[in-house]
Amino acid sequence: MNTIMNHGVNLQYTAETRASDAAYTLARGNVNAEPLVELQVAKTESAAATKVIKTADEMLGTIIDTTA
Repeated sequence: MNTIMNHGVNLQYTAETRASDAAYTLARGNVNAEPLVELQVAKTESAAATKVIKTADEMLGTIIDTTA
């Protein structure tokens, strides 16, 4: 269970890093399609990470309820 949660957290970290790098690129004046695409990918990764973390939390709750 902890591994699933870790995967979600790692994916969120990846999304944040990707978004930060893309924002830095845009702030430096490099306005082309690549950083804009990277921002969209980061948004999708973040949404997926949220779903993974929520699912792991629900699974943990179910296990706790079952064993209680």
